[in-house]
Amino acid sequence: EQYSILLPNRDTYTWQKDVSQWKFGSVLAGPAVYLRLGAIILEGHVQVGVALAQSPRLSVVGTSSTGRFPVEARVAQATTKALGLGAGGSIRVPISERLHFQITGDWIGSNMYFKDVPTYALVGDFGPVESVQSRRRYIAVLNAGAGLAFNF
Repeated sequence: EQYSILLPNRDTYTWQKDVSQWKFGSVLAGPAVYLRLGAIILEGHVQVGVALAQSPRLSVVGTSSTGRFPVEARVAQATTKALGLGAGGSIRVPISERLHFQITGDWIGSNMYFKDVPTYALVGDFGPVESVQSRRRYIAVLNAGAGLAFNF
């Protein structure tokens, strides 16, 4: 729809989209530091490892009520892996000797390179245009949580 301004009679189009979701995961390891402030425990950590990402699959079809200039575009799903970095921390407040309330926060990121992703576009009688795209994209997630922690 973003490029529909390039189409004649753009107000006559209806669009069907099929888009999958981004997927991002990692396996990281690294040191942690604990600091006890009375009964409260602060924890901080840095991590390094491998990050895995899957880009979304995209399919868009535009149909005009005039019957002219149909539009079809597709971008294939791609998978890649790269160096992943992470950092985070937590604070633990005791409820009892073995039970704590804990708040955590983590950041995980990676500079991913999606190589040779097939694309396809068809606009009316122009095309189809098929190409292979390679792009670098920084992907990161922030996780926050709160809950109960048990000491064994």
